[in-house]
Amino acid sequence: MIKLAIFLFGLLILLKAGQAVLSRYEQPEEVWLHTAMAQMALWGKELYLPALLTEERKESSAGFLMDQAATFLGWNSGKESRIYVEDEYTRQELIEAGRGGSLSDIRKENEQAAMENQEVKGSAQETEENKQSQAEENAAQESSVPDEQHTDAADSVKKADEQQVQQFLRVADLAEAEKYMSSEELLSKYFVVDTVTKADASMISFEKLAQPDFSVSQAEKGTKQILIYHTHSQEEFRDSVKNDADTTIVGVGTYLSQLLTEKGYQVLHLTDTFDLIGGGVDRNKAYSVAREKLKRVLEENPSIQVILDIHRDGVPESKRLVTTIDGRPTAQIMFFNGMSYKKTVGNLSGLSNPYIQENLAFSFQAEYLCDYYYPSLSRCIYLKAYRYNLDLLPRSMLVEVGAQTNTVQEAKNAMIPLADVLHKLLQGA
Repeated sequence: MIKLAIFLFGLLILLKAGQAVLSRYEQPEEVWLHTAMAQMALWGKELYLPALLTEERKESSAGFLMDQAATFLGWNSGKESRIYVEDEYTRQELIEAGRGGSLSDIRKENEQAAMENQEVKGSAQETEENKQSQAEENAAQESSVPDEQHTDAADSVKKADEQQVQQFLRVADLAEAEKYMSSEELLSKYFVVDTVTKADASMISFEKLAQPDFSVSQAEKGTKQILIYHTHSQEEFRDSVKNDADTTIVGVGTYLSQLLTEKGYQVLHLTDTFDLIGGGVDRNKAYSVAREKLKRVLEENPSIQVILDIHRDGVPESKRLVTTIDGRPTAQIMFFNGMSYKKTVGNLSGLSNPYIQENLAFSFQAEYLCDYYYPSLSRCIYLKAYRYNLDLLPRSMLVEVGAQTNTVQEAKNAMIPLADVLHKLLQGA
């Protein structure tokens, strides 16, 4: 039976590859062949045959074959696909948008969106080579340093940053730096824009993201500067222990609080549960429940200048978001921002946020510092439609730490570089 199944799937792969080839009929023959071979390798090896040969299934082989064949040919496109996101709230939005939440897919779409948002600077016929050549020529004319000593554009910006670490991105000649970081380049390098929302090019500008100073003022004795909490306090990791909060995302927040306290900050860590209703996990109203508590805490602690909502992401079980930093296995992080804008309805007036620009700049500067000091730590800045309680303070940040496939220790290890990045950011470095 298994041989018959493999044979039938081979036929399906050929059929699907043929469809791909026909869709590119205007291309030369060598492109047809390349397309067919690439599609066959992708669909056959990566998606379907491994599932057929390794997954344990209760239903009959025939039923499984029919189900996979229907999915393969697109006949199940109207059904809900399995989507890995942090909660049901965002999952429903992704289903509504008709996608599966793949970061790689969104990145590709983001690049296209960046092109659509591009602000034209000069002739539309000017090539990228001409732009680069002109930039290098201008730089050479404005400097007494011989041409051969000039680095490329990216290195020039990095060199300026190295010379003025204490000023971080607020380099002396911001206009010059901005020439090397257009809106589309910023979007492509640092952001992932979900398809249900959009990023306004006027917001994603080097000047607006890099210039704000987020250094915090000294807190009076007995007052708090930083608030850490968890909208989804029940998020666990691969080796979390039941009923042991220290092995959940709350324990990760506790460690971050400890590290920031050691750096001299006054930290308040909320360990309240906002996603437990009737004894069970229910995240549909977690942000609303958390909001009421947060507003009370801010009223009682007007000295708080920073809010950090620490989460754990959700990914396919085969994926692990881990890197190595200073010899330690470290969970990768992701910054998360809400745009209060949905393509289907426009601005979300009921979820307005007067601090969207400040939130974006806060995340961007943290992302930039991660990229500079710990290049493999952060995955991206993810932009979604809603506001996620980021409207409560200008210095509000939502951070996804690893995923359910990471270990508790990997997640806690990520707090070491994150605390360092936050310290640099809050000190104006």
